Amino acid sequence: MKLNKKELVKRLSNEMAMSKTQTEILLEEVFQCFSDILSEGNTISIPKFGKFEVTKSNARTGRNPQTGETIKIPEKNRVRFKPSQILKDNVQ
Repeated sequence: MKLNKKELVKRLSNEMAMSKTQTEILLEEVFQCFSDILSEGNTISIPKFGKFEVTKSNARTGRNPQTGETIKIPEKNRVRFKPSQILKDNVQ
């Protein structure tokens, strides 16, 4: 099963006995908070779940597969997620 935002809101609202509107507002705030924290270069660590962190990929050269031309790929920030051992164990 693929869980989208709508299904997540529905599931959380049932679990928390909240309206779907309230749940969606709360979820949006959590997502915005995560985005703000990560954009500042900080790490989010949630016990029993995992850790979100920003890593920097180095600049490198690549090759255009259609033309074979060498291109420069600039460095950029990436968001990485490392699951906790508890989450890993629960998923298995």
